[in-house]
Amino acid sequence: MRKLHALTLTEVMISLGLFSVVLASVFSSFRNSTILQTKAEAIRKDVLQRSSLLQRLSNVFLYVDTKSFKQQEDGSIRFSFDNQIDPEGEFAGMIEAHLYLDDRYDLILESFSKKKDRSRKEILLSDILEVTFERDERAMVMIIDRVTYPFFFPKTDQQGFLL
Repeated sequence: MRKLHALTLTEVMISLGLFSVVLASVFSSFRNSTILQTKAEAIRKDVLQRSSLLQRLSNVFLYVDTKSFKQQEDGSIRFSFDNQIDPEGEFAGMIEAHLYLDDRYDLILESFSKKKDRSRKEILLSDILEVTFERDERAMVMIIDRVTYPFFFPKTDQQGFLL
């Protein structure tokens, strides 16, 4: 029959050392994955906001009255567009709008009712450092923090109907 012998102090120390190395690598991996997940979530949120911005402004500029564009001294633009059907009847049809960067660095689309007694503000994008607008007969280009967003105007006939 064999004698059972206890572990020596050296064997215990080696096993604890190996266990601590494995545990440190597991926690380091967990920390890195958490950081990457946080960054991915921030990127996903930014892409979703910019996609929403493009969708909303594409819809606005599809029905814009190109003759109504007015560049303001502060760099913002005012224009008229056909808002189509809106739950609030005052904002349906051809209305005026103002696209600008406010003092909290939010890009705002402010729509005015037909009687111009009410306005409705939409925050299209937040945390913007700079926005500029450039326009010609066929398109309006918006540059937000050095990223260019072109919006092409539809071709219309003399009566303003889409071709």
